[in-house]
This record gives sequence, C-alpha cells and structure tokens, in this order.
Amino acid sequence: MAHGWASIGDQILGMYPVQALDGIGAGLQSVAVPGLVARILNGTGRINVGQGAVMTVQGVGAALGPAIGGWLAQDLGYPGAFMTLGCFAVGSIIIWLCSPPCLNRRTREIEPVTALQFQFRRPNR
Repeated sequence: MAHGWASIGDQILGMYPVQALDGIGAGLQSVAVPGLVARILNGTGRINVGQGAVMTVQGVGAALGPAIGGWLAQDLGYPGAFMTLGCFAVGSIIIWLCSPPCLNRRTREIEPVTALQFQFRRPNR
C-alpha cells in the first residue's frame, strides 16, 4: 500500500504516509515474526537457532534493500522503483497465501498461555 501511494503521490506529500506505514509495519513485524518462529518451532529445542536464522535474513534484507532501491530509482525513477519494490511485497503475500499451514498437529493442540503463566512454566523435555 505504501509503495503504491509513494509511486503516484507528490515526492514531498508522498513521503509522510510512506514513512508512517513503514514504521507501523516495522513495529508489527518486530513483534509478530519472533512469536511466529517460536510457535512454529515450539517443542523442537531449536527456537533460538530459528530466531537467529530469521534475524539474519532480515538483516541481509535491511542491508540490501536501500542499495537495490537506490539502483532501481536511478534506472527507473522513483515511481518505477516503488512499484518494483511493492511487487516484492505482493509476491511474498501470494507465496504466503498459497503455502500450506506449517504448524504441526502438536503445536496446534497447545493451550494458550498468558504472560504470567509463561514466566513460571517449565520447558517441555
């Protein structure tokens, strides 16, 4: 949504909604991704390895994103760069919608745990 808005809006006026949506998305992602990784890998004993792998991929994306965006903006202009980078997001949503659920049966049967119970719960062994 932000990329589409930025590609058609004025450069100055389009900057504010893009930055706001980028901040909201980053805030949601910083909470949702570790929780999703922990839920998927629950009971495997490999949650920290999974978190590290996901954070590594996010770091590589954060490092390469500005370089790729700058390269596209130089070759295609800002509207073309924003639309191209927005297509990456749309592609990832399509992959996510078409992929089968990756939670195993045991993970789906786990009862919800409140934050207070989580502090005092012993790990499954």
